[in-house]
Amino acid sequence: MGDGAAGRSGVIYRVDPRVFRDGDNDGVGDLTGLIAQLDYVRLLGVDALWLTSSPPPRLGVVSLAPQVDLFGAAGSPTLFGLLIREARRRGLLVLLDIAPLPGRAAGRQVLPSEGHRARDGGRGRIATLPAASVSTSRWWLDLGADAVWTGETWQMARASGRSASALLAGLAGPSVLFAADHHSVACPTCAVCADPDHCAAAPSPAGSGGWVPRRLVAAIAAARPVEPEVSPLWVLADAGAARPSGCLATGLARLAATLLLTLPGVAVVTGGDEVGVVDATPGPEVGRLGGVPRPPERAPMPWDEGANGGFTAAPWRPLVGGGTAPVSAQLGDPDSLLSYHRRLIALRRREPALGCGAVGLVLAEGGVLAYLVERPGSRLLVVLNGGATPTEVPLRGPLSGHVALATDRQREGLRISATLGLAPSEGVVIRLTV
Repeated sequence: MGDGAAGRSGVIYRVDPRVFRDGDNDGVGDLTGLIAQLDYVRLLGVDALWLTSSPPPRLGVVSLAPQVDLFGAAGSPTLFGLLIREARRRGLLVLLDIAPLPGRAAGRQVLPSEGHRARDGGRGRIATLPAASVSTSRWWLDLGADAVWTGETWQMARASGRSASALLAGLAGPSVLFAADHHSVACPTCAVCADPDHCAAAPSPAGSGGWVPRRLVAAIAAARPVEPEVSPLWVLADAGAARPSGCLATGLARLAATLLLTLPGVAVVTGGDEVGVVDATPGPEVGRLGGVPRPPERAPMPWDEGANGGFTAAPWRPLVGGGTAPVSAQLGDPDSLLSYHRRLIALRRREPALGCGAVGLVLAEGGVLAYLVERPGSRLLVVLNGGATPTEVPLRGPLSGHVALATDRQREGLRISATLGLAPSEGVVIRLTV
């Protein structure tokens, strides 16, 4: 990556170490397991590793607030230093996401929330946590992290001889493309909920949910920075919320990935999304909490066909991978979701417009979303059909070109000059004639 706008168009891999790989066989992922899989992270073609954390998945809770407790639950300062060295050896920056740990009442602010409904139908209350202090951020930076997200702003290691600024200078806060209702996942057991016995699962707020092109256009327009030196930071879903698979049909995973990785700015791929991991629902043997079923849990990463998907040797309920094919199988399959992510990231690197071009709406009608991404010498048209029926999109004059990437790999390289036919859940990226 270079400096300036091009340097702020990278791809970040956001991972929760505790559901990524268990290195000491205690049933919870840790830094040892993450270090062992850094070659896989590099294989994806990403520029940086972003560490976030949530309570261990076997507790049946997904945290509402980001937190990192790497030393207490996943490693030690020595292991963190090893992670930094091994990541840097592979050309990866290391970013952290920190905030005060849930459960600490000091500093919490309890606010009413329209989106969070109490059992009596009135407005519920939610506790917000303050941003981490500058001194806490500096401590992590001194340990070797390239940048720290405090919940409000980025802190960077500017004077250390490392350069995270190429990726992060002027970077905006995360912009979520597919919002989900935190509380349908986290309550009534969420540690930051002000009234855990008074919670009721609420429907997703307005603007959230699945594939609705007009809403997506509005979200993209709202997140577009006014200043040209500020770069958007795109994520499919918040770290503490349900995976986008919870509000998207499984077949739309490739369309969501295409949208994420073709928008101008920095794209954040959440660990597990690239292989189709879905949140898992504990079975009846796990029991209930507060009179309601346990909320979905983060499913650990499936690495191979072995016991527990290669995530851990410890006893584990059948949650690993949420039923998706393991990494080992997808790596050898050119038509897998993992291979599609790798092709997308590779295309992003080859095409100057992707990541740091200008985006312009072409069509948002029914289930179809089409937009241009362009900069001098590079013009691409992205067309995504998230609808349930086949569709035909007219392409005339300056919109003709060759398919650079497609959810159906057999279409890549074909020339499109008049009408583009797309099946349900199908998308293409067309390199236009300049």
